[in-house]
Amino acid sequence: MTDSVERLKKRLERERKARLQAEELLETKSIELYNTNQRLLELTRNLEDEVRQRTEDLQQARDQALANAKAKSEFLANMSHELRTPLNGVLGMLYSLRNCDSVTQQKAIIKTAMDSSKLLITVINDILEFSKIESVGVELEQIDVDLRECVESIAHSFSVSARSKQLDLVTLIDPNTPRLFRADGFRIQQILSNFISNAIKFTDSGCIIVKVGYLGAQRVLITVKDTGIGIATEQVSRIFSAFNQADSSVTRKFGGTGLGLSICSGIAKAMGCEIRLDSKPGQGSEFSFLVKLKEVDTTSISQEIRQQESRKVIAVVSDNPLTVDVFKRLFESQSNVDMQFFETIASLKSLGFAVRSPEVVFVDFQGKVMAEIKKDESALDVPNTRVTRLLHYDQLGEAGVDDHLELLKPLRNQEIYDAVYQPQFLLKINGQDSRQVARFNNKQVLVVDDNLVNLQVAENLLKDFGLSVELAKNGQEAVDFIKTTQFDLVFLDVQMPVKDGITAAKELRFSGKSLEDLPIIAMTAHASREDRVKSLAAGMNDHITKPLDPAVIEKLLIHYFDVDHYETADSQVQEGSSASGLPNIDGFKLIEALERLSGNRQLLKKLLLNFCKMYESAGDTLQAKYDDGALNDVQALAHQIKGAGGNLGATEISAAAGALERALKNDEHDSLPSLLQQMSRCLDSLPKLNKAILDLTDTTSPARPAAEKAANVEPEQVIEMLSGIQKKLNLDYTESENLVASFCRLCKGSDFDALAQQVETLFADFEYEELENVISEFIETHS
Repeated sequence: MTDSVERLKKRLERERKARLQAEELLETKSIELYNTNQRLLELTRNLEDEVRQRTEDLQQARDQALANAKAKSEFLANMSHELRTPLNGVLGMLYSLRNCDSVTQQKAIIKTAMDSSKLLITVINDILEFSKIESVGVELEQIDVDLRECVESIAHSFSVSARSKQLDLVTLIDPNTPRLFRADGFRIQQILSNFISNAIKFTDSGCIIVKVGYLGAQRVLITVKDTGIGIATEQVSRIFSAFNQADSSVTRKFGGTGLGLSICSGIAKAMGCEIRLDSKPGQGSEFSFLVKLKEVDTTSISQEIRQQESRKVIAVVSDNPLTVDVFKRLFESQSNVDMQFFETIASLKSLGFAVRSPEVVFVDFQGKVMAEIKKDESALDVPNTRVTRLLHYDQLGEAGVDDHLELLKPLRNQEIYDAVYQPQFLLKINGQDSRQVARFNNKQVLVVDDNLVNLQVAENLLKDFGLSVELAKNGQEAVDFIKTTQFDLVFLDVQMPVKDGITAAKELRFSGKSLEDLPIIAMTAHASREDRVKSLAAGMNDHITKPLDPAVIEKLLIHYFDVDHYETADSQVQEGSSASGLPNIDGFKLIEALERLSGNRQLLKKLLLNFCKMYESAGDTLQAKYDDGALNDVQALAHQIKGAGGNLGATEISAAAGALERALKNDEHDSLPSLLQQMSRCLDSLPKLNKAILDLTDTTSPARPAAEKAANVEPEQVIEMLSGIQKKLNLDYTESENLVASFCRLCKGSDFDALAQQVETLFADFEYEELENVISEFIETHS
C-alpha cells in the first residue's frame, strides 16, 4: 500500500514536471510567436509606410510635372500676349500709313509705331531672362530713366487697342515730376503694360487714365484707372496668384492666362513696393503702386514753364473733360500762362478775343468740334492764332490744314510744351519734314573702335552735332591719346585687339584724379544686361549698342553737355543726300544707314563698297577658321561683321553674324555648322550689292573735267600734301577726303595729275594699304 502510494506520488511528480516543462515550452514558443508576429507587423508597417511614401513621392512628381507643363503653357501664352500687344500697335500704325500722304502726319504715325516696336523689341530681348524669374528672382537694372517718357511711350503703344474699342486713353503726368530717376524703366513699363492691357480688355466703354503723381521725397505714385467691369472684394486676393483670374467666366469671355498680375506683384516687391487694388463690380478698377526712386535730374516741365519770360494765352477747344484735365494739370498753376477753355470753335471766336486773343489754340477733334468741322470746313480758320489739332491716330489726314500742328493722343506733356514754346520742333520747313538737332560747339570727343566702318559712321554722326572728333583704333591708342590730349567725352568699343575697352576703361579710371570725371561711354554690339553691367563695373558711365541710333546719341550728349544752340536737320544734310539713288536689295535697309550718316550718300556708297570688298569672301574665311579649330578668330570676325553690317543697314548679315557670335560665346557648338551656312548665304548678297553701287556710281558720278595746264607744282608741295594724307588716312575719314580733294586740285593739269588720279581712285576704293605704299614710294623717290 505504501509502495503504491509512493509510486503514485512519483508519477504525479513526473506529470507535474512534464506539465511545467510543457507550460514553459508553450510560454517560450508563445513569446517567440508573439515576437515574430510583432516583427512581421513592424515589417508590414514599414513596407506600408514605404509604399505610402513612394506613392506620395510619385504623386508629388506627377503634380510637379503637371504644374511644370501648365507653367510652360501659361508662360508661352503670356509671351504671346506680351508680343501681340505692341505688334498690334505697329500694324495699326502701318495700316494708317498706307492712306497718309502728308510727311508730318507720317512722322506722327511712325513715332507711335516706333514706340510699339521698341516695346516689342524689349519684350523679345528679355524673354530668356523672364524665364529665370521663378528660379532666381527678379533682376533689377538701375539706369537713368526719363519717367515721363517711359510712361507716355508705353501708353502710346496701346492707342490702337484703346481706339478700336472707342475708349479714351489719357496720360496725366504731374508736371512737377523730375525729368530723370535712377530706376529700371523696363520693369516699370512691364507693370504698366499689364495694367493697361487688362484695363482695355475689361472695359467696354468709358476711359482709361494712366496717372503719375510726384509726392516728393523721391516717392512716385503710378496709377492705372479704368471704368470696366470691376472686381468683387472676395476675389481681389486671388488675382495676384499665378494662373488665376477673378473667376472662370472671365477666362471664357476675355481670355488671358492670369499670370501677368502675379509677375507684376513679384516685380513690385523686388522694387520695394506692393501693388494696391481698389475696385467695385460694375464701377471699374484702380491699380497703383508707390515706388521710391532716386532723383538724378530734378528739372521738371513745370519749372521749364515758369522760367519762360513771355506770358502766354492758350485756348483749348474740347467738350471732353479728360482732355481739359491734361491742360489744366500742366498750365493752371503757372502764373505766366492764361488758360481759356471752350466747348466749340464758335464760342472761341465769339468770346475768346474779349480780353486778349490766344496765341495758341488746341482743338480736340471729337464731339462738338467734329460736328462743326463737318458742317463748315473753314471753322478752323482762326486769324492770328497758331492752331494745333489733337487727333487719334486714325484721324490723321482728316480735314487737313497743312499749316496746322498735330498732336497724337494720348497727349504728351513735352509735345504740348513744344507746341506752345518751341513750335519749330514740330513745324514743317519748305514742305519737308524737319527736326531740330542739338549743336555742341567747342567739345572734343574721342571715338575708339578697331573697325574702320564703325569709326567713319561714328565720326560723321558726331560731327553732325558740331563736335570735334578724334579717332583711335584700339584701347592702347586711346589710353595714350587721352593722357596727352584733353577730351570732354570718350566713346569706347568693348571688343578690340591690343587692348580691349574694359581694360582700357579700368586703366583710365585708376590713372589719376584728372580722369575720374571723364565721361566714358561703352559703344558695342553686345546688348545684354550682363554686358552692360561689365561696362559699368569697369568704370564706364553708360552703355549704348550698335547700330548707332542718332536719337540715342543726341539724348546722351544732351545729358553730358550743355546745348550750344539748335539747328534744323535740313541745313546739315549734304548735297546729294536724298534717299533716292540707293539700290533696293533684300536684306539691306540702306535708308536707315543713310540717316545714320546724316544723309551723306556718297560716304554711304564708299562705305558699302568697302564693306563688300572686306567681307565678300568672309564666308570662306569663317568656314576655314572653323575647320582649323580657331573658334576665337571666328567669333572675332563675326563680331566685326555684326557691328559694321548693323551700321550700314546690312540687317540680315548683321543678324546672322550676331547669332554666330552668340553661339560661340555660349559654347553652343552643335549649332555652328548651320549658322556658318546661314552666314555664308547672307554674305552671298554682297556681290549683288557691290555691282548695284558701282552701276549707280557710274551713272551718277560726274565726268572728270578735262585737265587744264596748271602752274608748275614742286615735288616738295606734293610730298607735304601726301604726308598729310598718310597721317590722317586711317584716323579721320572726312579730313582725309578733304586732303585728297585738295591734292587733286593742286595737281590738276600738272606733271603729277596722273598720280593725283591714282590717289583719288585708291582712296575712293578704300585701297588704303596700296595707297600708303604709293605715297611712301613717291616720298622715298623724291626726297
